[in-house]
Formats: sequence, structure tokens, C-alpha cells
Amino acid sequence: MAFAASLRSGSLARQVGAVITSASGDVISTGANDTPQYGGGQYWPGAHDQRDSARGVDYNDVLKRRLVVQIMRKVKDRYAPGEESASDNALYEEGRKFFSDTGLLDITEYSREVHAEMAALSASSRMGASTQGAHLYATTFPCHNCAKHIVAAGIERVYFVEPYPKSHALRLHDDSIAQMDGQDVKGRVAFTPFMGVGPRRFFDLFSMQLSSGRPVARKNREGLKVEWKTTKSPPRIPLLPYSYVRRERLAMDELWQALERMEQERQSQGGEN
Repeated sequence: MAFAASLRSGSLARQVGAVITSASGDVISTGANDTPQYGGGQYWPGAHDQRDSARGVDYNDVLKRRLVVQIMRKVKDRYAPGEESASDNALYEEGRKFFSDTGLLDITEYSREVHAEMAALSASSRMGASTQGAHLYATTFPCHNCAKHIVAAGIERVYFVEPYPKSHALRLHDDSIAQMDGQDVKGRVAFTPFMGVGPRRFFDLFSMQLSSGRPVARKNREGLKVEWKTTKSPPRIPLLPYSYVRRERLAMDELWQALERMEQERQSQGGEN
């Protein structure tokens, strides 16, 4: 469901989805990363669309670029006052390389978008639904800004699919957040990597008729359950006739044959000359 929510996002950077449920699994709210609108919620496509995708620019990148240029210009004015003034483009390219390992280019707070986790929390607040002891499912590990609000909202457990290296949540909030990797999480919000069927395969494996896999009938014409038998049931998803190892070997053989033909042609052309 979080993956489906992420597809609603029109973000120019990335699509993230989140779902908040009760401890027993009842859905409380969903969220995606996108621009907020007056009156609550976020913009949808239409006449009054004011998302970054409609405006055609990611303001976080614009302001981050301006920040890098300003820093580089001040540094050059201070330590190389006699140098000819460089263009903004040149300063940014130089600064981008210079600051590549500092974390400066990872900042996201200039974005107009509400993150998916915050969108889900805001939706819960608008509806008057409590998030105390609730669970949050996210397609990506929450950033440190979302993480502190997750803690403050009383979320008990967070499940995520993709990592997010830019997040400093575990470092900044080790007193209230713990990742489920064998450590004691008592008294802290547990951030747990999702384990199971991924969202891209869930539909294919569990839809009876609408997936790209083989249709499944659960009952016969008499209304009786069709028993699943391991010896007679074909794979649900079509498989290629060769394993990936076999396909890689075939590809390598074709590559070597092509290289040999190229070498023979080169030698033939050299002999003619």
C-alpha cells in the first residue's frame, strides 16, 4: 500500500510513500511526498496544480546551488582577492566537487514538498486519529527530520524497504530510535527493514486474474476448493528457459565471437593496405 501511495507523488526527485496503521493492521492514513496546498492535504493534477512538476523546477536544487556559489565566492574573495571573478556556473561546478564528501549537497530542507511520512502524520491529525502506538510503513528509510516527528507522534514501530544514506536519524536520536539488528529496542521506536514479498512482485504473485502471471482458479464449477498440488502446479510467473548463469555464458560467447570478427576484419583491412 505504501508503494501504491508513492506512485501518487509528482516529485521531480524521488517517489516515496507511507502508510500508518494501528498495531493490529487497520489503516489510519497514507501519504506521499508532494507539495502541500491551502486547506490541508497536497496538490493533485488539475487547474490549480502548484507542484514542482507543474512549475518545472526543484527549488531545493536551486537554493542549494545558490548556497554553494555564495560560499565559493566568499572563499575566493577572502583567499584569492586578485583573481578574476568566475561565473556562477564555474563556481558551482568547482564547489560541487569540493563539497562532494561534506554532506552540504545532501541537504533537503529547501524543498517545498511534504515528505511522505509527514503527509501521513498530517492526515491522521486532520482526521483526529491517534497515532499513539501505531505502526508506520515507508518505502524508504525516514530522513532525520521525519524521524523526530515520528517519535513525537507516538509511533511504536517503523518498517522500511529502501535505505536512505542521507538520513542521520539513528545518529541524532539514538536515545529514542533503534534499528532492529539484534540490539535492545525497549523504550525506543523500532526501525525494521521489511522482509517479505516486494511490492513489485506482490501483485503478480497474489492477484488471481489481473497479474502478468498465470491466472489462478480457487474453486471448480461445483464451488469446491481447488487443492494446490506441488507436483502438478506450474510456476505462477513465466520463467525464462535458461538460468541467469546460462544466459551470461551465452552472452559472453557472443561477445567473444564479435570481438574475433572485429579482429579478423581489422587484420583483413590492414593486409589490403
